[in-house]
Amino acid sequence: MILIYATKPWIGQFSCLASRSRRNLLRLLRQNQNMVLRFLLIALTSVWMPIAQAKFSDFQSALPKLPQKSGISLKVLQQMDDDLLRPSAMYPNFDGFPLPSLMEIYAYRQNCKGTLDDLPPAIRYFEKALCNGKMPPLTWFVSHPVHPLGGSYAWHYIQQHPAARPILEQYQHIRERPEMFGGLGGMSDDNLNALSSGDVWLWHGHDLCHMNGVSWQCYDATLWQPLADSADVKLSQLNKASVCDQVVGQVCVQNLQKPPWLLRGLSVVLAMLLLGTLSYVLWVRRYLQRERQFVLQMLTHELRTPIAGLGNVVEIFRQEFDYLPSPARQGFGRLADGVQRLRQLAEASRYYISSKGYLEEREPVALGDWLSAICERHEIVFCLERDITLVLPVYWLGLCLENLLNNARKHGLPPVRLFAVWENGSLRLTVVDAGLLPAFPLFSRKKNSDSMGIGLSIVYRIMKRLGGSLRRRRKPTTFQLELKCDDLAN
Repeated sequence: MILIYATKPWIGQFSCLASRSRRNLLRLLRQNQNMVLRFLLIALTSVWMPIAQAKFSDFQSALPKLPQKSGISLKVLQQMDDDLLRPSAMYPNFDGFPLPSLMEIYAYRQNCKGTLDDLPPAIRYFEKALCNGKMPPLTWFVSHPVHPLGGSYAWHYIQQHPAARPILEQYQHIRERPEMFGGLGGMSDDNLNALSSGDVWLWHGHDLCHMNGVSWQCYDATLWQPLADSADVKLSQLNKASVCDQVVGQVCVQNLQKPPWLLRGLSVVLAMLLLGTLSYVLWVRRYLQRERQFVLQMLTHELRTPIAGLGNVVEIFRQEFDYLPSPARQGFGRLADGVQRLRQLAEASRYYISSKGYLEEREPVALGDWLSAICERHEIVFCLERDITLVLPVYWLGLCLENLLNNARKHGLPPVRLFAVWENGSLRLTVVDAGLLPAFPLFSRKKNSDSMGIGLSIVYRIMKRLGGSLRRRRKPTTFQLELKCDDLAN
């Protein structure tokens, strides 16, 4: 009893120190959560990786002793144009040429009639030479490997003039001569892309292909499979669902030999630590999300009082509108519009931050009147197939449409047009201008001075929350909002 009483202050200090250390540990973990998760994942991998690597090294050193099913010198592949190895070169080039241009080439080839004035000179030269039966020089096929319709220029010429095959065969795509190159031309798109990117292990059917530095060699499964079994490794094709101890090119390597009990125990401990850390990280993120939601709810609640006060002031000015001087009347219009937008924003944000997850209650609106009000502000013309009263989330859908119209006017080329169609229970709003959309529109047209400064990525998120979609086309620049909605008459 005396001993407990004497050590009580020390126990209290130790408990306080432990509690403080725990808080510091949690704060450190929260600040460096990504680094901790990466460290645990690397540690867990490092337990299994050396064993798998050692077993696979034994398999790799014994593989060249097996007879090859097929092979091809690496030097031969290096002499080919890179475009003749890419599988995408076998498909029409929609990124470089619009569909009407490709159709113009196809139509000209049917009867050799037309001008082809809208196409580059190289294509006009080849198509006319194809119709006239005059083969371009071989150097021309070297500098122009891939045709816009897909496939090589050499292949297109051979289809019309088969006698030229012996001369032009070397300028064909690898897929167009699958019997050559040790069967590499018959591989899948993923394998050809891996081959172009420099991977040294490929999985083709049940064959295993390896590049040993000077050539590609493929081995039949009946020969390499017993060798893999003797090395205690399992090889399979790499895919998204693969669980691998080691990844080599397009091949997944799994170790079949059980590690010592100490390594298994260490793996269990690391896996539990990883799971616990991941659970804590998810809890912290959920906690911070609730905190932010509470702050937004509080701010929205506090803003509604001054907005209501401004609305009362606007109403007083409205009653005395006839007595206001002319400059003040113009200012009153802008003030009334600003207060109305603030009221809509405060009301809509109440739904946005609610736990139910929807953005806004829908209300009936005459589609023609709503679009007229929006297009009048932007001084553009809209096309409406038929006027109809729909039940819409007016504020958020209008916010998305305003952003698209602002972007089209500021970053696109005139004319800017808006098309509205309602069919099959969906409303489609299409904004078109004469410009060319960059490759990554969700990031390139992000800044915007009007419409709350939202970018296309935010429009995409809002439409997703509404249950709709945002689609785009590059040429001409086209953005389409599509949303399921109800006709008030039904």
